[in-house]
Amino acid sequence: MISFQLNTKQWRKGQITGIHNDSFYIRPNMVTYSLYGTDTTYFPVEGYVIDDIYAMPKKGVLISYKNGSYQPSKTGGHVHWYWIKNGLIFRYMGGAYAVLSIATGNVVGIGIGTAIFVGGFIMGKLYTPAVRIRKKIRVESFRLDNNKRIASAGQGR
Repeated sequence: MISFQLNTKQWRKGQITGIHNDSFYIRPNMVTYSLYGTDTTYFPVEGYVIDDIYAMPKKGVLISYKNGSYQPSKTGGHVHWYWIKNGLIFRYMGGAYAVLSIATGNVVGIGIGTAIFVGGFIMGKLYTPAVRIRKKIRVESFRLDNNKRIASAGQGR
């Protein structure tokens, strides 16, 4: 399975079906969860050139099919300290502290709560669930044997 973001900022996820020198093919799928279990729907095979990849998800970020397109999970997937990294806990705590300070008439507390909220808001804007492909991070394929190729993403030198 591979997940990546295209140059058009659309996310794609699927099972790799073939790899060539500068291109690869995936079979996208959608997993639907219900009371009866899970159901997997497969879409037609799509081909991409390695240069089409704009970004790859960070470690632990889940890409899922929702509302007609692939998107990063809003719950953070398996990212450690997600609620701190995206600033959500600081926004909740700062807002609650500011409201409590307004109720008690504590002017200094209003400033502190607002500052914590703004800090969490800035953290949320700066956090991204993806690693952008640039000179230091690149995607390349390498040959395992005469018939198979493997794609990998890693840091350049």
